[in-house]
This record gives sequence, structure tokens and C-alpha cells, in this order.
Amino acid sequence: MPPKKRVKERPKPVVRPRKSVPMPVLPTRRPPTLRSSIGASSSSSVLQPSNRTSSSSTQRSSTAASSSSAVSPSSSALRSSTVASTSSSVLQASAVASSPPAVVTDDASQNSRGSGKQLPKRRLSQSEDEDEDSEIDDENEEESAIDPFSIDSDVDDDAYFDQDAFSASEERERSLTPTLLFREALHPLLSPQPSRPIFPPILRPERSNDSTGDLPPDPNPPPEAPGVWKLYFKAGQKKIGGQMQWKLICGQPHCNSVFSPKSSSSTLNYHFKKAHRSVYTELKGGHRNGEDVTMTQTSIRDSMSTIPSNKVILTSALNWLVSDMQPFSVLDSDYFRAFIRLFNSSLTIPCGRTARTGLLDHRLMLTERLKTLLDRSCISGSMTIDSWTSDAGKPFMSFTFQWLDSNFHQHECALDMAPQPYPHTAFAMAGLIREIIFKWDLNLMINSITTDSARAVENACAMSSLPRIPCLAHSVHNAIKSTLEVDEHYDIRSLVDSVHKLCKLFHSSPKMTQLLQGSQERLNPTSRALVVMMDVVTRWNSTLTMLERARHLLKSMEDVLQRLSDGDEADPVAAAKLRERLPAPASWRRIDILIEILKPMFRTTQIFSSSENGTLATMAPWVMSIAAQLRGMEIEVGPMADFRDDLVIELENRVELTDTVIVASAFHPSFHNLWYIRDEDRVGLIKTKIRAECMRLADREPVPEAAPSNPVEAISHKDSVFAYLETDEDRIPTPVTARDEATRYFARPRERAIVDPFHWWRENKDEYPLMAQLARKYLAMPATSVASERMFSFAGNTVTDKRTRLTSDTVSDIVFSHYASKCISSANDKGFNV
Repeated sequence: MPPKKRVKERPKPVVRPRKSVPMPVLPTRRPPTLRSSIGASSSSSVLQPSNRTSSSSTQRSSTAASSSSAVSPSSSALRSSTVASTSSSVLQASAVASSPPAVVTDDASQNSRGSGKQLPKRRLSQSEDEDEDSEIDDENEEESAIDPFSIDSDVDDDAYFDQDAFSASEERERSLTPTLLFREALHPLLSPQPSRPIFPPILRPERSNDSTGDLPPDPNPPPEAPGVWKLYFKAGQKKIGGQMQWKLICGQPHCNSVFSPKSSSSTLNYHFKKAHRSVYTELKGGHRNGEDVTMTQTSIRDSMSTIPSNKVILTSALNWLVSDMQPFSVLDSDYFRAFIRLFNSSLTIPCGRTARTGLLDHRLMLTERLKTLLDRSCISGSMTIDSWTSDAGKPFMSFTFQWLDSNFHQHECALDMAPQPYPHTAFAMAGLIREIIFKWDLNLMINSITTDSARAVENACAMSSLPRIPCLAHSVHNAIKSTLEVDEHYDIRSLVDSVHKLCKLFHSSPKMTQLLQGSQERLNPTSRALVVMMDVVTRWNSTLTMLERARHLLKSMEDVLQRLSDGDEADPVAAAKLRERLPAPASWRRIDILIEILKPMFRTTQIFSSSENGTLATMAPWVMSIAAQLRGMEIEVGPMADFRDDLVIELENRVELTDTVIVASAFHPSFHNLWYIRDEDRVGLIKTKIRAECMRLADREPVPEAAPSNPVEAISHKDSVFAYLETDEDRIPTPVTARDEATRYFARPRERAIVDPFHWWRENKDEYPLMAQLARKYLAMPATSVASERMFSFAGNTVTDKRTRLTSDTVSDIVFSHYASKCISSANDKGFNV
């Protein structure tokens, strides 16, 4: 039989007797008076700064202790001692008015804690309670000689008794039943957090300037005068009807005028104007005693003038979003809105959806302003067009317009960046061109269209019956590319390809790039480290920039090869690749010759890409000068010389020097007599064509009076002796015909230095008024379509990978708004208020 398992007996829990919690003492019907509280504080350290942090606990103990003293047989004795110390306590309260705030306790609570005895818990009968009230009233009558609320008292003004709060507490206490009184007394003991005292505090502590306490605001704050009158009227108290009331008192010397706090600014202004006339006149003028002052009342409209309207805010926001290529969602950013509200919290910041919706209205507004500018300043101009496809695969066609105003200031604006629908045929492009011209009412103002060499664009211009000018920058780039692709120049193309492979080795490897930068810093510590550049088929002059950068970094590349071969960073594989792609010294000499051949092409593109120097008037002499410069280069007979000759021939074939190009150069003051053309017959035909056009212009418009070219002929004979020999017919100036004006212009001496044609015509337009109008026509013709290329660059920076969801119309509105705002801003700087 298995043994029985022994079950361990659990120890019995020890029952400990609970500590007896004393019964909470019920509060009395009335709180201690102000004088009894101050008297009690004189025997304790209630006004010490150290008691500030324990105010809540002290007030709770004070309340409970005061209740116990109310049921004690010795309560009358305590009150008698309180009365004896009232006078001294009031003086102490006035003496410590500047000290930190204090906590008020009861003398009875101090006595109960000091004795350690608990007073008997019984409730007073109604008769005993009435006797206590009568004793307290008698004591208050005896102390009426010391009134802390009187004007002449030294008691701090911040020490007051809240009579309204006391009356409300007394009425509430009368309505409580004994059960509710018990719960009210028990509440401070059961609450885990320090609760507010049952009765409101008797003393209001003094607040410092930097205090942020939780005390209630002043129920009767001093008033302020309206507007700027607060500088001249101060608030003060006057005793009216036995009560102290706030009033507005005039701050001028010897003036006791008192006004209601609700007085309007007109009332105060009238008093100042009648009672203080001299001072009022000085202040109205804005100066008094050598100081700038003002008496102007700010109206509501003036005070709100600093906050612009919602329309102005939206326009400024759109200009910022468009010019800086910011997304519309930036307006919805909480950080952006918080940043704007730091400056003005009253601004109404539009959201991104509002900006996107208002972009179309913004474009229409800019279109009307541009049309106004064209009506005021343009008589004729030229266009540039080009096609482009965004990263999102959306095709566009750009249209720009250039013209000169009467002061020969250049203007350039974007007419549109229109979405180009499929198919991209010449017929569709011609229809789009006619639509843009009709939209802007430019039927009689278009002189020419500058485009690239795309076949569809050429046919579209022919269908539109508009003279086309090939873009010089595109022609130069295509001439270089075509010459390199010729089979006879395979060696030169192979040389360029070898440099391309060398640059790609450093461009695609972070390790090689870091080694190249380290070599540059070691060889030339004072210069900034550079990186290699790659050539792109569609980028102008990219082949030249790649060759020049590689030639400049040759020594650093050789240093990298040495470090990879036998240095601390040896890498046989990388060293073998670099050694294979690094050209030989003989190849670098041929590269130097190729760089010298391509440099004039780079200068041509760089100069004509600027708006100031990109006029068609300098195109013909420049191209002829470049061709002569290339032919005059001393190059050994061989592949490089053949490449040079073929490049010149290709350039002359692509850049056609038509009659329009030669006529435009005739209005350049440095080439006006066409001295650079050796064909005399062609020069004669060009001059005849200009004279005929000048005569047609004179027949269509009245001929303005030309200024005399010789200052001696401008001397008047009015005051001389020979004035009597002149008749009225002799005094009429001899009219200058259009033929004579053109002849005088061609006969003037040639400018030896290359001058600015716009500045020259600005100074001489009065001498050649008809020729000046023709100059505005031909000088405005651009030699390149760089204006359209700029639009594409801006559009490419706008339609990024994060904004590919932008619609074609939105992209068109953004690009147009950007360039229209720039054009209008530039025109306003030149005196056109549009």
C-alpha cells in the first residue's frame, strides 16, 4: 500500500488591525474673515517665501483645522487672541507687499497641530452658532478703525477680499444637506491630486513681469483710449457716487478733464483741438520739439492695407511657383504655412488646388498684358519655332517672338508652348503656326521664322508663306557632325571615339573618379578638382568640351595609371584597362590640332546664343570671317588639313547667305556699305532693294523731318544781317526724299570698330527716320532659335520624374506664364507700364 502523500498546510494569513481613520471634520458655515486670517498669520511664518510651493496642502490643512476649532469650547478665546493681533498683522502685510506671494493659514490649525490633540467632533447648535456670529460682528465693529481697503491705508492694493466669491460660497453652503456637507469635507482626502480649496483665496499674490501663473485675470482692468489717443489719455480712478470708477484723464499739464472709458476717438480729438489748440496744431504737423510724432488716427482700412487681397496673394504665389519650378503641393505643406505665418498670421495662404485652378486665369491675364505691350511698342518682329518631347512622352512646339521698340530696346516673349497632336506632319505644323499667328493677331507683323533644319518644319514654313531663316547654331553643329561621319575622316572619328571611351572609364567608375580627384589634389593642391565630360550627339559643341577636358586631365590620368600599376593601390585589371584606352602621345598632338579647328565653331555658337548679339545683321560677315580664319590656319598636309577644308565647305553649304541675310547686315553700322562682299554686282542689287523698300515705306507713311547731318547747316540766319534777304518760302526746310536718305546712309564712313547696332540707331534714328524703321525690322531677326531651346530647358526642369503627371495644358500654362512675366517685368523696367 503506497504511503499517503502529506499535504502541506498553508499558513493562515495574519489579520492585522486597520488603522483608524479619524472622522473628517465638517466645515463651518462661514470662513474666517480677512482680519482673523491676517491676525493668524502674524503668529506663524505664513508670509515666508518658502511656503509658496506648499500652498495647496497648507490650505487643505487650514480648512480642516479651522473646522475643528469651530466646534472647540475654546474658539472664543482663539478669536479674542486673533483680534488682539489684527493691527500688527495688517502692518506686517503692508511691509511685505513687495515680497513673494504667501499662503494664508489659520491660527486654529497651527494650535491643533502643535498640541497633537484632536478636538471633540460635535456640531454646534443653532443658538451657539448665532452667538458666535454676534461675537464676530462685535469684533469687526471694534476693528473698523483699521480698514485695509481705505485709500489712506498702507496695506498692499493686491490684498483684497473677494466678496462676490464669498457670497456665492455662503449661498451654496446653506443649500447643502448634512450628507452633502460630509462628502464635501471628505473630497480633499479621497482625491489623489491636490484639489482646489473649498473657499477662494483671500489674498491675491503679486505677479512679477515674467510670471505666467494660473491666477484669474483682473475683473476690472484699466481702460485704454482708442487708437493713437492712448498716448495722450491715461486711465485713472475717480470716486463717483461713493464708488471708485475708471476714467480717461487728459495727460496734458493743468488739465483735469475726465472722459468715459467708452469715449470715441472723435470726442477725444475734439477736446484736444479745443482745449489744447497750440499743441494740437504742432502734433498734426508731425513735429514737436524737434521730434517726429503723429496725431493721425489709423482707420480700419489703413490698418488692413498691409494685408494684400486674396487675388494679389494668389498672383504672387503663382509667380513664385512658376519661376522657381515649385510643385503646387508646396502650398499645402504645414511647415511652409507655419513659416509664412511667422511674418503675418492674418494672411490667407491659397492651397495647391486653388493655385492649380487659378493658373489658367493667370495666363489669360498675362496674355492681355502682352497684347497691350505689343500694341504700344511693336511694328514688326520675327518668330522662332522648334519641337520637343518631354520625359513623359508628350510632344510640344514652342513659339517665341522678338521685336524692337522705338528706342531700339530688345523684347522677347513666348507666344505659346502648344501641345503638338499626332501626326507630326508638315501640314499639321503649318496649321498650328497659322493658329498661333491668328491668336496673337500677327498676320502683318511677321518678318521671318527661324527654325532648325528639320524637313517637316521647312515644309511647314513654306506652306505658311513665311520666309525661313536656318538656325546658325544648328547649322554649325550639323556641319561638324556630318564632316566627322565622312569615310575619308575615319581616323579622326576613331581618335574622337578613343577619347570618348577613356572618359567613359572614369565617368562610370566611382573608384576611378576618386583616384582622378586625388591625383589632381596631389599634383595641384590650389586648383579645384574636375571631372571628365562626355559628348552627346544632340548637344552643341559637346565634342570640343570633351576633348579639352581630357587634354587638361592628361597628367592626372597618367598619375592614376602609375598608382594602379605599382603603388599602394595597385590594381592590375584596372591598370590594364586604362593603359589600353589611354591615347598615345602622337594621338594627343592630333587632338590638339582638332581642338584648334573646332574652337571657332564654339565661339560662333556662344556669341549668337545670347540675346544681345544674336541678331541676323552680324551673321553673314561672321561666317565669312570664320571661313577665312579656318583656311588661314597652318596645318600640315594630311588628314587634319583635309578635315579642315571639308568642314569649311560643309559650313558654307549649310549656312546660306541669302539676300535677307545680306540686307540685314546692311543695317549694322559697321557693315552698312557691305564692304565684306567682293561681288560688286550683288552689292548694287542689295542697295537697290533697300532703296525701293524705303520708298514704299515713305509712300505708306508721311516722311518725318530728318535732322541735319552737318551742324554748320543748322545755324539759323534769323538774327543775322542776311535775315532780311530771306522770304517765307526760303525758311521752309527742303524735304529729304527716301532715296536721298538711303544714299546718305550708304555714303557715310564705315565704323572701324565693331559697335553696338542698337545703341547706334538709338542715337541716330532722328537723322535717318525711314531707315530707322527698316532697321527695327531687320535687326529684330534672330540668327538662331536659342529662344525656343531655352523654353525647352525650362520645361525639362519643370517636368521632372516627380511631376510626370502634369497635363500638357498645365505644362504649357507654366512655361508661358514664366516667360510672359519676365517679358512684362523687363518692359516695365524700360518705361512701359503694362
